[in-house]
Amino acid sequence: ALSAVYKDFAFKRGDLDVFYLTACVSWVQLLVTWCYLPLLSLPAFGGLDLASLPAVLADGASCFVGDTSTPVYDSTGSVTGYCSSFTTAITFTFSLTGFAGGICQLFIMKFGSASLYALSSALAVPITNVCFSVPGLMQRVGIQATPFSWSNAVGVVLVVTGFVLYALKGPLNAGVAAHSSSSDKISHIDSTNSDCSDGQVC
Repeated sequence: ALSAVYKDFAFKRGDLDVFYLTACVSWVQLLVTWCYLPLLSLPAFGGLDLASLPAVLADGASCFVGDTSTPVYDSTGSVTGYCSSFTTAITFTFSLTGFAGGICQLFIMKFGSASLYALSSALAVPITNVCFSVPGLMQRVGIQATPFSWSNAVGVVLVVTGFVLYALKGPLNAGVAAHSSSSDKISHIDSTNSDCSDGQVC
C-alpha cells in the first residue's frame, strides 16, 4: 500500500516514465531478494542449508535452460518429474506477463490514481482463482485444477461494480465542481454590479 501511494505521489509530482520506474523497481527487487537469501536457512522458510545454495542455484539454472536430467521435487522432497524445454517457455511466459501486468498497472496509476490501481489489483485475485479451476490450463503446467467456487465469480462482479462506480464518480464530481465554480462567478458579478450601483467607480 505504501509503495502504491509513493508511486502515485511520484507520478503526480512530475513526468515520470513508466518503463524507467519499472526498470528501477526490478533491479531493487533483485537486490533485496539476494539479501533475503539467508532467511531460507530458517525452518519456517524451508530450512535450506546455505552451504548447498550454490548447487541449488546451479540446478535452477540448468532447469531454466531445459536440461532434461535435472529432477523436479515437490515440498516433501519426492521427484515429480524432470525439466524440459517447456520449463524455459513457461518461465519466460510468466516473466513477460508479470512485466506486462505491472506496466499496465503503472499506466493505470499514472493516468488514474492509487485507488484505481488498488481496484485493478483486487480484480486480479478472483480472476486468477478462476483460472486455477480451468482443467485444460492447469494440465498444461502440471497442476491439478481446483474446484470452481462461486465466491470467485461474486468477487469479480463486486470489483467490476466498484470500477463502474469509481468511473462514474469522476464525471459527477467534475460536474458539481463546474456548477459550483459558475455559481461563484455569478455571485461575484452580482456583488460587483451592486457596488457599482451605489455610485462607486468600478
